[in-house]
Amino acid sequence: MALLIYGLDISEIGTTQGWRDTLAEVMPELEVRIFPDVGDPSEITYLAFMHPDFDEIPSLPNLRAMFSRSAGVESFVDHPKMPKVPLGKIEPAGGDPMMTEYVIMHVLRLHREMPLYQQAQARREWLRRPIVRPEARRIGFLGFGLMAKTPALVLTSLGFPVSAWVRSPKPDAEIPIFHGPDQLEPFLRQTDIAVCLLPLTRETEGILCARTFGLMPRGRCSSTSGGAGMWSMPT
Repeated sequence: MALLIYGLDISEIGTTQGWRDTLAEVMPELEVRIFPDVGDPSEITYLAFMHPDFDEIPSLPNLRAMFSRSAGVESFVDHPKMPKVPLGKIEPAGGDPMMTEYVIMHVLRLHREMPLYQQAQARREWLRRPIVRPEARRIGFLGFGLMAKTPALVLTSLGFPVSAWVRSPKPDAEIPIFHGPDQLEPFLRQTDIAVCLLPLTRETEGILCARTFGLMPRGRCSSTSGGAGMWSMPT
């Protein structure tokens, strides 16, 4: 039984020795190999990576599972040489800190209407807008996995009403949950700022569209982290 690590020896993710030390502490029985030191490919049972190049990674006939550290899978999930084994996500216990920073930054940016102030500044206009308290700005997460949980709880602690929409019920969730296709519309109708943390798959592609935005209260905002883009709805 051996783990092959590919493309994780970078400053943002960790060093080769750091991965070896951590895995030796929690799974001492697991042999760790760092690409390109593959050794005998038939001995590799697990593969962990950031951005895999399956043209470069050799065939692993006894592979049981793969684990990705990247936020999305769209860059490799359709690769013809991707092994047909379960694919999981490597994530810190408290979620992805960079994603938490990104979500909080842009929710507050939209909450405080910074795009409007920037436009007014470019026109050399003095803009006065009424201050809206967090309690009056409803935040909705599309998806409530590990990446969404931490920013959702941070926003709750700041006073924002926070809810989420997911595929199936989450009875132990710390926030109100909407689930299934039938509850997407009522979820959106009570959402002022939407944060999309759904994986980009065939099922979710195109979920952010004119119809989706049309269901939100007029003059509200939407943001997406899954696609790394931001925009605000017109007033």
